[in-house]
Order: sequence, then structure tokens, then C-alpha cells
Amino acid sequence: RIWKHNRTLQRTREQARSRILGEELGISEPNRRDIEKLLLWEECGGICPYTGRAISLAALLGPEAQFDVEHIIPRHRSLDDSFLNKTLCEIRENREYKRDRTPFEAYGNTGVKWEQILQRVASFRGDARTEKLRRFQLAGEELEKWLSDFTSRQLNYTRYATRLAIRYLACLYGGTDDGVDPNGKRRVVASRGQITAYLRDALGLNQILGGGATKPREDHRHHAIDALAIALTDARTIKALQDAAAGSPYRHRSVFPKLEPPWQAFLTDATQAVASIVVSHRVDRKIRGRLHEETIYSPPRDEKTGHRSSNGTVVHVRKPLRDLSKDDGERIVDPVVRRLVKEKLNGGEPKEVFQDEANLPHLVARDGRRIPIRKARIRRSASVVALGTGARERHVLPGANHHLEIFEVCDRAGRPRWKGKVVSRLEAYQRARTGQPIVQRDHGPGTRFLFSLVSNPGGDTIELDEPDGSRRLYLVESISRTADGAIQIEFVPLNDARRAAERRELKERHRASLERLRKRNCRKVVVDPIGRVFPAND
Repeated sequence: RIWKHNRTLQRTREQARSRILGEELGISEPNRRDIEKLLLWEECGGICPYTGRAISLAALLGPEAQFDVEHIIPRHRSLDDSFLNKTLCEIRENREYKRDRTPFEAYGNTGVKWEQILQRVASFRGDARTEKLRRFQLAGEELEKWLSDFTSRQLNYTRYATRLAIRYLACLYGGTDDGVDPNGKRRVVASRGQITAYLRDALGLNQILGGGATKPREDHRHHAIDALAIALTDARTIKALQDAAAGSPYRHRSVFPKLEPPWQAFLTDATQAVASIVVSHRVDRKIRGRLHEETIYSPPRDEKTGHRSSNGTVVHVRKPLRDLSKDDGERIVDPVVRRLVKEKLNGGEPKEVFQDEANLPHLVARDGRRIPIRKARIRRSASVVALGTGARERHVLPGANHHLEIFEVCDRAGRPRWKGKVVSRLEAYQRARTGQPIVQRDHGPGTRFLFSLVSNPGGDTIELDEPDGSRRLYLVESISRTADGAIQIEFVPLNDARRAAERRELKERHRASLERLRKRNCRKVVVDPIGRVFPAND
């Protein structure tokens, strides 16, 4: 249910983003606020609920926007920055008339105008209409009760995933399913993420990892900063947030007013504590996932003679002409088919040229029949493995790697050298199936097994020498081979939470051969859940 709800929200936001890009608004990369404004615009049908004025997309998102996001119950009183507490309002109307009041406080005594406002809100589209109409009409004791209940709501978050977490933690700390023990004492408190975000900002915690006004998610230690903010969240803190917001000259902006720290050296102490954290990553050695690629290849062939060979490095694979790449044309095995395909392509893209079957090349049979060529055998370099026997034998690419076995040998001069064997997921599965050790430690005479490594997700942790003489911990990101067959390991600092694609784009990658790892005195370590580092002792 949670997954389905999140997927729906993601799809809605992607559609809003696409619509913004499709309009001539001068926005090349819509941000979160742009998308939110469009969703609110769709909800209110492009009509300002307060003034009744039609809202064009240019007036909403253009360089001189005339409408902005407005909090129904003022944020400095409710601390509610959710979609349920937002709508659109003409900027001038919001700042000169509605200001820091609820809709009823501002318009409740305007007679016909108030009725028109409520009619427009009642016409909102979407699931939030009923709740927003209720908030527009909150007044008097009902409003005060809603605001007074606010603190308890922030400390009693009840979404499904949160309830499961409360139930689990309550088992550990003496509470019942709702986090309260038999004596009525609350053992587990679940606060809203919005309050955590406000508190991080108000106490300056975001700056610890260089995040400015927002949380830096590219560092795994941001979870520790969240934990610190959550530990400080209680009724008194929430009241302090409300008071600070009410008295802030910046309450119309997204920047939150600062709070007095819990103690004088709080930020210094927090910074030192976060800096000392050693991030722990759970290692996953399970053999799961696809064992091999789906494509079936020919038996391996010798690269020079083209004859079948168990040690061959060349294979053939049949591909539809429309799926060929531009370079595949030169790799077509049959010279006649190769010539006909290249003539038809004439430098064009196969996907476009052969989309229409009328453009397919033809072979002419002896009886004059024209036989369309729909597929071609392509030659490529690959190391395949055989599955099955006899008539059922087929050859496939082994797919993802499971682990790397690293061992030491000595060269003729007696100097140590590191070598390795990359074990595919398929080979690891075959070892397990036949009762063999998944990690093979015996690699023949004259070898000394050192350790094995698995890659991310669930990769091992290694420790390396740094140029300044220190030692640093890294997470193994990937294990691969270069074009000449050399083993290469890519690794990242333990706290780096960025996607691999982002690191590649910024050219911030750490890669090394096995010999380079040896020279940096690499050792495999284990980091337990509380950050203690131990030798792996493979």
C-alpha cells in the first residue's frame, strides 16, 4: 500500500514536471517549489481561492510571478508545511490583506466574499478538498483546539510504517503496541519529519556537513544529524519553535528562525561527534539475483581461425536488424548479408532505417524469390559459459560478479605480488549447489590466500594508506576487468552517499589494481553497527 501510494505521488510529480517543461516559461529545470505550485494550481482549477482571479501559468511560474504558495493556517502558528496546509494566493492579496491570519480571521466577516471563497474551495479537485475546506473554516474554540492538539500530533505520528516501528521498539523498551507501557508512560515517541527538518535548521545542524539551509543527503551521516534532532524533540522544543516562528521577521520565507542551543557548546560538540562517526554498511554475501544474461550465444570460437574452441574469445549472436548499433554493421559474420545491410543503411541509424519492413534488405533465391533479411549474426568478443549438455547445451554471459578472491604469489625474484580471481554469481551458485566452499582459498602451490571482497550494494569495507600517511576506510563499490583483462576495484569513502553516476560525472572516483592495493597496504575490515573497526580475519 505504501509503495503504491509513493509510486502514485512520484508519477504525479513527474507529470507536473513534464508539463512545466512543455510550456514556454523559461524554466529549464523545475524545482520542488515549481512542481508544488503547479499541483496546487491544478487543484484549485487555475482560480485563486481568495480573489477569484484566473491564474495563467505565466503568472504562476513566469519570471514575474503574481501568485505564490500560501499557508492556510499560518506556518508560524501551525508549523505545518504540508500540502494539506497550502493553497495559492495573489501575492498582493496575501501580503496586504490575508497576512498572518487564518482564512476565517481575515475574511469571515466579509459576507458575500467569504461565501464565494468557500464555494471556490469546495470546488477544489483531489482528495485534499474536504480537509482544506475544514481548515478554511476553523475559528474560535475549534481553531484553538486544533492548534493546542498540534504538539501531541507532532509527537504521535501514526503513518503505517511508523506504527510498525513503534510496535517493534516497544517490545524492546517495555511498551505496548502504541508505545505506552502499562503504567501509562510513553516509551516510544514518533515525531514528524517536518518537525525534525525545522529543528535541524533552527539549531544550525545542517551546516555540520556543509548543507546550508537544507540537509546534505550526499553524506550518510545526515541520518545521525536527524537522530540528534529527534532526540531533542519534545513538547517544550515544539513550543519554542512556534514562538520563534511567530516572532520572526522571516516568517514569510522558507528560512526558519534560529533557536537558542540546548547548551553553549552544543554545535561544536555535535560537529565533533558527527566527525568521529564511522559509518557501518551491512555486507550482503547472499547469492541472489539473475545468474546470467538472457541472450543465448554460439559456442566460443578462436579469434583468428573462426573455428570452435573451448578457449575461444569470440562468439556469435543473432540480433534483429532494427536492434543493431552503427558499429554492428562491420561485425556481421556473413559477408553477403554484411554488404546488403550496409548498403541499406547508407550511414543511417539501424533503428530508424529498419523500423519499416519495406526497407529490409533481401536475398534472392535460385528460383527468384526475394527473402527478407530480418536478423543477422554478429561477431563479438566475450567469455561465455556453457549450461546444460548435449542438445540442451547453450552458452551465456555469466552476468554480475559475486566476489573477488585475492591471493599472494611471489615472482621469480621472490617479491610478493597480488593476484585475483573474479567469481561470477553463476559460478558461486554452482559451487554452493555442489557443496563446495563459495570462497575458494586454495589457488595452487606457491599461493597464499589473503581475503575475498564483495561489491556494493552490500559491499565489504577496506582500509588503505593515504598520501599523508594516515589510514582511511572505503566501501568496495564495484569489481570489474579492464579491456586488457586486468582486475580493477572501485571504492568510495564510507560516508559518501552519492549515486555512482553522479561521482562518475564529477570525475570523483577511486579505482585501483590489485598491485596498487598491495602497495597501499590494503586490509579487509569489519565495521560493527556502532562503528567499531575489527580485522576481517578471512
